[in-house]
Amino acid sequence: MFKASIQRQARLSHVARRLSTVSVARNARPETLANLRQASSQPALRHLAPRLALSQLYSTQSAIAQANREGEFAPVPSAAVTRFSELSQLGVNERLVQALTEGMGYDAMTEVQSMAINPALKGTDMVAQAKTGTGKTLAFLVPLFQRVLMDRPELADRRTPRRASSQDIRAIILSPTRELAEQIGVEARKLAKFTGIIVQTAVGGTQKREALFKMWREGCDILVATPGRLNDLLSDPGARVAAPNLQAFVLDEADRMLDVGFSDEIRSIQDNLPLRNEVERQTLLFSATIPRDVVHLAKSMVRPDNFEFVQTIKADDVATHERVPQHLVTIEGYENIFPTILEIAHKAKIAADSDMPFKSIVFFSSTASVQFAYQVLRRTSTLSRGSGIELFEIHSRLTQAARTRSADRFRRARSAILFSSDVTARGMDFPNVTDVIQRHATAFQVYRLSQTPRSKQRNMRQEIRQHQSM
Repeated sequence: MFKASIQRQARLSHVARRLSTVSVARNARPETLANLRQASSQPALRHLAPRLALSQLYSTQSAIAQANREGEFAPVPSAAVTRFSELSQLGVNERLVQALTEGMGYDAMTEVQSMAINPALKGTDMVAQAKTGTGKTLAFLVPLFQRVLMDRPELADRRTPRRASSQDIRAIILSPTRELAEQIGVEARKLAKFTGIIVQTAVGGTQKREALFKMWREGCDILVATPGRLNDLLSDPGARVAAPNLQAFVLDEADRMLDVGFSDEIRSIQDNLPLRNEVERQTLLFSATIPRDVVHLAKSMVRPDNFEFVQTIKADDVATHERVPQHLVTIEGYENIFPTILEIAHKAKIAADSDMPFKSIVFFSSTASVQFAYQVLRRTSTLSRGSGIELFEIHSRLTQAARTRSADRFRRARSAILFSSDVTARGMDFPNVTDVIQRHATAFQVYRLSQTPRSKQRNMRQEIRQHQSM
């Protein structure tokens, strides 16, 4: 139903957005124009003539493009590949397989990785839905890197001399938050370790000029960016950032993109990219949920006759990752939130001698609430400096450097509390978190994720690492 809806409506969206009757007359073959004139001569079909001509032209171009792709991608085995070491069977470059298995230490794929990587390597567009924490990042990075290497095979060897360029970007990944973009950039650079592919990040809250100097000096093959900053770079001629040969375009957390109002920036970005009928590119949309707005976005971006819908969330699935045990406690009333945090922290300090871990994230709905909680609780005796529990804050009023520093220090901390707005609520990788406190409807809820001693947690992490990426 979902795929049929996109196929039916995306054709009209592509027609309205990409083509006009004038461009059809300029680019269409003579037989196409003849059919247009013949249809126009019949009163009953006159209003359908432009659509018929566009449909025929689009189908013709699609057929030509498909013929050009023939033999470009390796045949997909009848059984889906489920281990990263087996990706060579799909034609994935051995340098990428080496980075995945040796450099990053991955073995078995998660469900979304297996279901998405296999068809995406054929070059089809994709809309994929999967839970947060199931490895979506690698699910789009692997086919994206492979597509870049197929278009520029010289990049497979990192020793090959090359001219740095920021005006020939081959792949773009869009993320809704700065933290998630930086995190994707880290993973992408790990995957690029044994190749000559250059990965750059461009996010708001950082010095634009500094990022540009880095791109001009080193070049850029894959750009990970937030929508606002990317739109700024592509629309500024002085930035000298362009993607005339773009091969792949990825939207991560597509539902969050629309939640925070990036739809206008995304449309502007598309206007600054080469037209799909001029330069063929693959589009991958990944999302934890598929609301109506995401469906609308998908209709306007994917090729209606060449895309896959990957669904890994079943109707009877639980909303959280099955490998993360949870216990839920509801806090009635806002006035109880601070005493609850202090009680949890106090018990954690008592249990520290028994090797019990403690690491908590407290989510608030506004920046002001985050700042207030951080400033108040750091002055209490339980959480003051020297208490053994570090406190961090992340919100929109901090500089990007301060936000990145807080995130990195929280990742490395043994016992800590992170007060955050929703900028870290989706897709961020914070290891060993034991408690999450967040507002839900009219109450606060405490999620106890684990009460396992650190010595046992190390063994659990080794096991989980084989089943998920980020």
